[in-house]
Amino acid sequence: LGPFKIRKKLCDSSIDAHLFRDDDGKLYLYFVQLPGFRITVQPMATPTETSGDSKVVLRPESEWEKRSGHVTEGPWMIKRAGRYYLIYSGSGADTPNYAVGYATADNPLGPFTRAPHNPIIQRSEGLYGPGHGCAVRGDSGNWWHIYHQKESDRVEWKRCICLDRLWFDQSGSLY
Repeated sequence: LGPFKIRKKLCDSSIDAHLFRDDDGKLYLYFVQLPGFRITVQPMATPTETSGDSKVVLRPESEWEKRSGHVTEGPWMIKRAGRYYLIYSGSGADTPNYAVGYATADNPLGPFTRAPHNPIIQRSEGLYGPGHGCAVRGDSGNWWHIYHQKESDRVEWKRCICLDRLWFDQSGSLY
């Protein structure tokens, strides 16, 4: 309920910050640098103190990330079986072409490799512009993706919240 106070400004010209705590307790801040919609990681000593240099880990390169603007944003990190999964969105958020993909790495700093079956959630019959969410693990151990999608195929901001189960196949690919 506030009032809220800014404790520290960590970076300029950025959006979509996500603080990830690894199994060893180390912290990593994933955020998007503007202009250019570059997903960046910053090692953190504490939630408000940086540690070392930041590093760009993804930028708009794939066709689906450039359908309606050159965008990679909304980073969210999860870890499963020693593998890092950076879930993110691409294309313009106010368009029906907004979509969700992911990239994997053996280290939270990368290098990251985009999944060959990206995007994993995208425009289809009655589904417009799904994207920018978070992943949570339920008490049963299942992963869930909470995200928004557009209510129509128009370029606008009218959206609703969605929930889908995330699952992994035998090879560790995320769906």
